[in-house]
Amino acid sequence: MAGEPGHGIIFLRVSRPRTGGTGTGIDECSVTGSMQFKHVALSVAEIECSIAFYRDLLGFKVVLRLECPPEQGLGKVVGLPGCSALIAHLQLGGAMLELFEYLDPRGKPIPPHHTQADNGFTHLGFASDDIHADYERLKSNGVKFYGQPVECRPSVWNAYFYGPDGETYELR
Repeated sequence: MAGEPGHGIIFLRVSRPRTGGTGTGIDECSVTGSMQFKHVALSVAEIECSIAFYRDLLGFKVVLRLECPPEQGLGKVVGLPGCSALIAHLQLGGAMLELFEYLDPRGKPIPPHHTQADNGFTHLGFASDDIHADYERLKSNGVKFYGQPVECRPSVWNAYFYGPDGETYELR
């Protein structure tokens, strides 16, 4: 019912599709139900390396590991018929990160000149009780940062850093 947590109506007004986008042409759309944000998935080059990074440096807990051969049907879900992958679910607080190492086909690396201005997800953010201590700890463990922590507004500090496959994270 409307007014209950997780339920309600959302109205979207779209004047026209954006150039280069996948505009639906829908002028108004109603969404009802109990949809909730669940997790973020990341395709990685080497799942063991990524698990070590997220578990050992960022504090995630590995809660599930799977092998998905072609016959399990992952390809039908993700649009890659016959694909196979290794999957790991990692949890930190109430958030879950799902890692995929595609064995067939192999994933392509993030383009070297990809910037935060490029379309798509730009970064995931992590809250820190002491950004300066976390910055020093991560940096001393070989994590590459864009730069030192910056006070972006009074008492709000942030710093961007790279994950093992070149993906970007924010520490705030």
